[in-house]
Amino acid sequence: MKNFGKFQVAQLDQEVVSSDKLIIDMLTDIRSMIGSTRRVIPYAPPSESMLARVKRLANAVGNYLKLHPETDADGLAFNSKFINFVKETDGPTVMLLPSNLFVQTVELSVKNYLEMKETISQQHDAKAP
Repeated sequence: MKNFGKFQVAQLDQEVVSSDKLIIDMLTDIRSMIGSTRRVIPYAPPSESMLARVKRLANAVGNYLKLHPETDADGLAFNSKFINFVKETDGPTVMLLPSNLFVQTVELSVKNYLEMKETISQQHDAKAP
């Protein structure tokens, strides 16, 4: 070890800080990181291929719910059977959507599907003698 010269051990100073000050400092750091991220990543509108993926996913939601009417629609975006259905029928490209867009698309598609189903049911009931 003497061949490597003198070793110095770093000394860490410890400071007691109130929890409020720690939280405020952390939030300030997070805010500055988010601000710098906004400057680095410019907004770009979704490409046609992204919109096409969203449309295919919306169609997959309707198809899946028609084939599996017993499925609980709440949390469908996290249902492993639904995800496998999407992978098998629409291929993996739909799965390349950002996770927040995937979840939002599924939730909105479920809502639209259920509203449309209810409207059709009401119209059918109104026509029945």
